[in-house]
Amino acid sequence: MLSLAFNPATGALVSSARRQLRFWSCDAGRLVSRRALFGEGAAHNVLGVAFSPSGRTMLCATAGGALLHWSGGHCVQALRPLPNPPY
Repeated sequence: MLSLAFNPATGALVSSARRQLRFWSCDAGRLVSRRALFGEGAAHNVLGVAFSPSGRTMLCATAGGALLHWSGGHCVQALRPLPNPPY
C-alpha cells in the first residue's frame, strides 16, 4: 500500500497501491472493498490520494505526474503535466 485516505463525508477509505486503487467501506459490520476502474487498458501507479473537505471529490497523484479527479467513485478527468514546462 502506498497511501490511504479517509472520506470525511461517508467514513469510507481509499487505498492506493501499484496499479491499483480500492474503495473500502463497512457493510453490516464487514469491511468490503471495490477496485476502482480507470478505463479500458488504463492503469496507474497511484502515489497519493486526498479528499476535498466535503468528501464529494477526490484527487489522486500518479507516478507519471498526472492528477486524477474522481467524483462519485468514477474518474472524471485526468490532468497531465505539460510536456515542456515553461520554467
